[in-house]
Amino acid sequence: MAIREHMLRPPRPADVHSRQAGSVAILLAVLTANVLAACGGGDDKPAEPLKLGRAPAEPGKSIDLDIPLDASGFFAFNQWPQACEILTDADIEAVLPQTEEVKRTPDDQDIKIIGDVPQTVTAVGATCTYKLDLPDAGLRPDDPAIPPSIRLTVESAGSPEVVEQNFSGDVNDPTKVPGGECYVRDKSAGVNCFKGQLAFQITSRFPHQDLDNVAWTDRYVVGGKTTTFTDDGTDKDAGFEEFTKAEEFRRDALDVELAEIVLAKY
Repeated sequence: MAIREHMLRPPRPADVHSRQAGSVAILLAVLTANVLAACGGGDDKPAEPLKLGRAPAEPGKSIDLDIPLDASGFFAFNQWPQACEILTDADIEAVLPQTEEVKRTPDDQDIKIIGDVPQTVTAVGATCTYKLDLPDAGLRPDDPAIPPSIRLTVESAGSPEVVEQNFSGDVNDPTKVPGGECYVRDKSAGVNCFKGQLAFQITSRFPHQDLDNVAWTDRYVVGGKTTTFTDDGTDKDAGFEEFTKAEEFRRDALDVELAEIVLAKY
């Protein structure tokens, strides 16, 4: 079982911990994996554009935050809000209507608490990967490089003071999401939000819909309008810029809607 490490601190007027280092390297790694990804899932018919919908007016099951506090001010780490229980299939299908199946994989998160007595604890079930099957868009969960997926991590949970102090979004780059305070950590990788007793990060990862060697095309439909991003593979810098634009578009049209769903649940 993979364990993700994160650092938090108990309430004090000290500076808030931020984990932005390495974001460029991660983005480059994602780009490389995307270029290597196969597409289409072997179907003969051409893939449809990826359709993106809106957050439902009334999202599914609420998040239960009736959890005892640890002495640090965080929730009891063995009763951490379960990331795999936050988004229902109906929530995901509202914003990704071509979804035919959702599979959930939970992970724990190691947390280093910085204080008078530093300690490392494990937040059980803090992260969830929602692996998706969208055959009409040619995006299949058995993609060998990047299966289409949503990743949700409950990064901080407990008293509102502790949650706000440990929020790790980039406060210089706010993102408008109804119901909470949200930011991007870098220019393309998901959204970070907090409200009250919970802070979370949500990101989406998809392989290219059409791939021919190093040339690729991604198509999205939002509100009946199709937006296309494409790279013929002849100019590395131009390709990276187009890839970044496509990632930012999906973040704003998909990740933000998912974040709105989460924020409406508590």
